[in-house]
Order: sequence, then C-alpha cells, then structure tokens
Amino acid sequence: MILTPTLLWLLAGSLLCLAELFLPTAFVAFLMGLSAFAVAVNSAKGKAQAQVLDAEARQKATILEAEAQQKAIVLKAQAERQSQVLKAQATSEALQIIGKTLQNDPNAREALQFLLAQNYLDMGLKIGTSDSSKVMFMDPRSIPATMEGLRSIVGEGSKAD
Repeated sequence: MILTPTLLWLLAGSLLCLAELFLPTAFVAFLMGLSAFAVAVNSAKGKAQAQVLDAEARQKATILEAEAQQKAIVLKAQAERQSQVLKAQATSEALQIIGKTLQNDPNAREALQFLLAQNYLDMGLKIGTSDSSKVMFMDPRSIPATMEGLRSIVGEGSKAD
C-alpha cells in the first residue's frame, strides 16, 4: 500500500481523534485530528481539481493546434490562388504585347514562329534529359513545315549579315 499525502493525513487525523477517546484530557489532540481530516479532504479536492485543470489544458492545446493547422491550410490556399492570378495576369499582358507587336511589325510574325519553334525544341530537350518515360505527340505533317520555317528564318538571318 502506498502512502499518499491524503492517506497520511487521514491516518494522522484518526489517531489524534482516537487519542481523545482514550485520554479525555487530550482536547488539543482532538482538534489536531480534526485539522488533519480537513487537510486530507482539501488535498483530495486539490488533486481532483488539478486533474480537471490538466484535462482542460490538454483539450485547449488540442483545439489551438487544430485551429493553427486550419489557418495554415487557408493561408497556403490563398497564397496559391494569388500566385495563379498573378501568373494569369502576366500571361495576359504578354499576349497583349505580342498581339500589338504582330499588328505593327510585318517581320514580327516570322520572329514569333522562330521563338515558338525554339521553345518547342527546348521543351523536347528538357523532356529528353529527365529520368521519366517520354512520349511526344506531334503531327507528322507539321514536322517538315516546322523545320522549313526554321531554315528560312536562319537562312534570312545569315543573308542579312
């Protein structure tokens, strides 16, 4: 049997109260026994309250952790949304600039075709260097036209020099 403070005070109180029973002049011992009972009761209440407070603290900590996770998810989603909006706006502005340039400069169309072909080839190189499996879909009828367009642009560039 383990002697806890509460049990110790209960034993002390019982012994002191019994002393009054056998020694009628031990009034002080009787009062001390009653005091020991009071301490034992308060000690038991204190432990119960401590357990309740501990449980409430754990519950609040769990709630706060869940709320923090929720806020983090919401903030991450908002940041992703804002990033997508900014990318879409940048793409829109770039397309507007390209459209205006195509309207104003007659040679811009060939330059645009060259840039598209170059980006297409760069994309193929990036895909080719990755470790994953590769499948490229291309209309076989457009390959000769793409190469011919590149040759004509490169050929015109070397004639201008």
